[in-house]
Amino acid sequence: MKILLVNLWYGPRNQALISLAKAKSTNPPLGLLQLATISKQTGHDVTVIDEQTEEYITPEKYVQIIKNGNFELIGFSVNTLNYNYFLKLSEHIKSKLNCTIVAGGVHITALREQALNENVDYLFIGEAEESFVGFLSAFTNRDYLKLHSLPGIIFRTDKKNIVNNGRVIIKDIDTLPFAERDLLDFTKSKTTLPNGLKVLSTGISASRGCPFKCVFCSEQILTGNNYRSHSPEYVVAEMNYVHEKYGIKHINFYDSTFNINRDNVLKICDLILQSGIDFTFSIGARANLLDYEMLKYLKKAGLVRLALAIESGNNKILKLIKKNQTTEDLIKGYEMAARLGIPTEGMAIMGNPGDNLKTMFQTANFIRQIKTIDISTLGIAIPYPGTELYTMAKNNKHGLTLLSENWDQYHIYGSGVMEVNGYSPRQLVFLQKILIIWSYMQINKIISVIRTHGFVNMIKSFLKFLFSKRR
Repeated sequence: MKILLVNLWYGPRNQALISLAKAKSTNPPLGLLQLATISKQTGHDVTVIDEQTEEYITPEKYVQIIKNGNFELIGFSVNTLNYNYFLKLSEHIKSKLNCTIVAGGVHITALREQALNENVDYLFIGEAEESFVGFLSAFTNRDYLKLHSLPGIIFRTDKKNIVNNGRVIIKDIDTLPFAERDLLDFTKSKTTLPNGLKVLSTGISASRGCPFKCVFCSEQILTGNNYRSHSPEYVVAEMNYVHEKYGIKHINFYDSTFNINRDNVLKICDLILQSGIDFTFSIGARANLLDYEMLKYLKKAGLVRLALAIESGNNKILKLIKKNQTTEDLIKGYEMAARLGIPTEGMAIMGNPGDNLKTMFQTANFIRQIKTIDISTLGIAIPYPGTELYTMAKNNKHGLTLLSENWDQYHIYGSGVMEVNGYSPRQLVFLQKILIIWSYMQINKIISVIRTHGFVNMIKSFLKFLFSKRR
């Protein structure tokens, strides 16, 4: 069967600061490439489109691509921001062509049956690798009895009845094959290192899931807090694979939290050093699970960028959002990284449950206080469907009121869909602009942004963000 798999653009194309993110790093859609790899291994002809690295593809162009390629099955990876676009695109394709459309992703898993309409034939929820293989076998052979019993898919049997056999969680993730990066133009995946050098890169996941329960995080929607790690041998074997096959030596680890299993972290470092290849890599970590010896070993193995999730500069807010860490943990983590000369990033949120003007300024001040943070983000809290934050906002808890379920507005910059302790989305956007300026008004941070994103790109993007109205 001829299959087309599509990683849709992030969302509305006028999103603020999107060009800065792309200048820093363009990462391949690893989950979609893994599905494509498995499909190839089971005898199917697969093409992958990644809209993140393509010029804008119109709905009319998609129809032409599908028609010219004789594709029978079209699969879309969908998130909250691009869901509305996906609905319009699938409607247009269905109006012109007789093909089967399937979709998966965290937003699909959160909405489940609500995401099923007359233009979408099958939905995949949870981790799709195993269910997709079973589906392809049953669908190709027209084995509808098997389709009815497959876990991980949702579809209509008629106007009234829907089949939903629940989410799939893969127990042994070491059984999954390495994704074939050359199903796309892998040379378009590049990362700007802290020293300003732009290098060929790719993403790798050392684990799946997360045992923590932060109220804003959509990770639990896909995995239900089922944390599983690849063996260190699997992780470094994949690093060696992408180096030998594609010449890639920089890895962006996709893990929500890379340092959950300390023994695995140290073993991965051991195996990287034994490989004799000068890999560099970046990770996201939890401050409260870091220690000096771990960081020292990570740097020796090639760590060049450490990102820590700040979320808030107020300990009461951190407790309310179930972050399970303190500002003291964060300060200690950044101090250890500074002693070792490891460049760092910070990710923070404003508009959290319980936030007010004072606590939001505390968060911006916290970013300023830690002068060794090179790059930081300060997004507006977004209650993605399926998260505890969404439930809080729906139920008007902790000062939150949900105002919109227009998914096009569910973006952390220049938008906002909740009222937070009396602050409207418009007021939050205004505050966001002030607080970002305040948190960045330090020479080292400005230099780091210019080095990473480019001076002209930085100025254009920031001015567009500064003078844009709330969407």
